[in-house]
Amino acid sequence: MKKLKILPYKTFSRSAKILARVLNGLRVRFNGKFRPKPRRHLVVNWGNIHLPSWWRFGLNHPMLVMQSSNKYTALLKMRSEGVSVPEFTINHEEAAKWVADEKIVVGRRILNGSKGIGCIIYTDDHAIPNFNCPL
Repeated sequence: MKKLKILPYKTFSRSAKILARVLNGLRVRFNGKFRPKPRRHLVVNWGNIHLPSWWRFGLNHPMLVMQSSNKYTALLKMRSEGVSVPEFTINHEEAAKWVADEKIVVGRRILNGSKGIGCIIYTDDHAIPNFNCPL
């Protein structure tokens, strides 16, 4: 049976530590001395967008993590693959029309944010300002 190794998105990631403990695996460092062996190790990338020099195989390739961490590119990719996603736009005027039509609109100022960071909720009584909100 292969030994599970977790490549966390940051060294002290609490969620990666819990994942490794629950799955009886170990965390590895991005720039550490670890060199995986295909027959002995299964490496799971836990949200890291950087490609380690030793990455040859594993689950959750860093380039795919980078694509999915950007909310706009993730929505575009999911929609193109037939996944049901919420209606979205990068057009300020279209978003303003949705608000005028009494729809609740969520603006995202930070495309790579997590935990709702960079989200602003607009309703008919909260006008959309003219600052840059890419999604």
